[in-house]
Formats: sequence, C-alpha cells, structure tokens
Amino acid sequence: MEEIRSQTCVKFRNTNKKGARIIQEKEDDGCWSNLGASNGALNIPNNCENSIGHEILHSLGILHEQARTDRDAYLHVNKTGNNFNINPSSSIVSPFEYASSMMYYSDKDLYPVVGDYNNTMGLRQLTFYDIYMVNKLYSCSCPKNLECKNRGYTNPSSCDTCICPDGFTGKLCTELKNDIYSSSIEWKTISRKVKNGTLHEYDYIKPMAGKSLEIYVESQSFYPDYNWCGGGSIEIKYMADIRITNPISCGGFNLYKNIRTSFNDPTVIVYRGGISEATYNIRFRSV
Repeated sequence: MEEIRSQTCVKFRNTNKKGARIIQEKEDDGCWSNLGASNGALNIPNNCENSIGHEILHSLGILHEQARTDRDAYLHVNKTGNNFNINPSSSIVSPFEYASSMMYYSDKDLYPVVGDYNNTMGLRQLTFYDIYMVNKLYSCSCPKNLECKNRGYTNPSSCDTCICPDGFTGKLCTELKNDIYSSSIEWKTISRKVKNGTLHEYDYIKPMAGKSLEIYVESQSFYPDYNWCGGGSIEIKYMADIRITNPISCGGFNLYKNIRTSFNDPTVIVYRGGISEATYNIRFRSV
C-alpha cells in the first residue's frame, strides 16, 4: 500500500463507511480481489506477500495485462475464462509490459510471443508503468510539473520530487545508485559477487561520445537449478524506452549470452536479489 500511496494520489485509510473497499485476512480463502471500488472486498492473508500489489491494483480497477485489447501482439493465449479473455473496454494508457504485476506466469496456456520474456512474466513486483497507469486512470497530477530527467515525471503524492525509472534517483532523477563505468573500443569486464539478502544492485556503463554499447553476460551463477527469478536475476536496460522492464535473465539459462546493442547513456544493469549469493560477469565495449 505504501508503495502505491507514496507515488500516486490514491490514499488508504481505515473506515467503517458503507460501500468502502474491505480488506479481509481469511487464511483459507486464497489471494483475490474484486475489480474496482464498487465491488468491495479483497482478501490478502499472510501467504499472499508476492501478490499484494496485484490484488490492490485490481481493487483500484486495474485489469490483467492479458485482458488488454492489444495483447495478441505480445502473448499466445490458449485458454478462455475471466482471467484470460480480452476486455474490450480496457484502457490502454501505457505500453504492454511483460513484467507488470498484473501479468501471470508464463506456461503452456499463456506465454510470450517473444521467448526472451518467459522468465519476465509473473514477477509480481510493481513496475514504473504499473504506478504510471494508476496515476493516469485516476488523473493524478500536481499544480506545477518539475523538469524531471531520464524520463521521470512529477510525483503527485509529493509534488517537489519526481518518480524515476528503475536505476535513477534524486529529486529530478539525475542521480545514480552506484558508480558508473566508462567504456572504450576494447572489451571490458564487470565482475560481481552479490551477497545473500541483497535486494537490488545497480551498475551503469557510459558509451564513448557518439558511439553505442555492445554488451553481454559472459557468465552468471544464481541459485542452482532455480528456474524462476526468485533465485536472483539480471536485467540489462538496452531498449530505447528506459522506463520499461527489459527481459529478465535468471535460473540456469543465460539470456544475455549473445551481444545486445544499447544506445542508452548510461546503460543501466539491474540485479534483483534472490535467496542465495550470486555471481556474474558482464562484458562491454563501445562501437
């Protein structure tokens, strides 16, 4: 709730008002929410830790990503039913995002058109665009917009700061969360050993003036045989839209073993922590 409250104009409070949303904690009733305020209740027992954001967004009227009218350009869907049908009245206010907290895990009935996104689906972490969507649908705004950098925008919950894409911070999104690596026409290496319990780790690579970056993961070692991203993951933000989540590499498969080209300055590398320590080596150069 705090992650939503602190970045949107939506506020949560205790109330006995009739018709208000009701949060229940029935342990034997699963994780669920009705859609929108008019339908009332949602249920979030203790074992729903990974789905809290998903269910609260439902209660705010946000549909599944697979319900979007443009979903067939991004997903193969081999199943019908309330959780798999297109909703013709869905509002598209942000790009389709495989990492959205409103997306299910990839399986035989629901999987990405672009295979790189298999492990990106179902992360159930609120993304930049999840928050952006709430702000658009609730018309959240400030009296005056700040000059946010790196594609951030003014935070409607705190109008003197910006909401920043992952990897950027500070009042105007001009600050980084770690040191920046310079590149050259020769290959360079970043070698990382991340301790167990590390939630996020960031690296930044700056291309030479007028050049792009070639980048790949030479090796990665996450939790053995852990084929979902709870064992740690790497995301290289090489796509032009620095707001969106790029494909996630995790488990025993190195998604970034082949070279990717980035025109971003800097290119952000995001490590999301898992249940054990992890190591990875990243190679890069300017071209």
